Amino acid sequence: MITLLEDSNEDWWKGKIRDRVGFFPANFVQRVEQHEKIYRCVRTFIGCKDQGQITLKENQICVTSEEEQDGFIRVLSGKKRGLVPLDVLVNV
Repeated sequence: MITLLEDSNEDWWKGKIRDRVGFFPANFVQRVEQHEKIYRCVRTFIGCKDQGQITLKENQICVTSEEEQDGFIRVLSGKKRGLVPLDVLVNV
């Protein structure tokens, strides 16, 4: 987990891990708000765009503040947002 210190540049953010402070590429991380849950995908899921699903690869991180419905949950991963089955996710 990186504590975000500055995000004024859209490509490079400044953050802190323990006592180390530095810059890192923004597209290598997923911003997480305090109320959101963090999940890791345990196996690749190929989503159907027509059904509002997204594709997640094994070990991909995603976040959500929503609840499960009918075995699916709406998540955000990078710039993608959509439904994935809850059984391909584990809490981080």
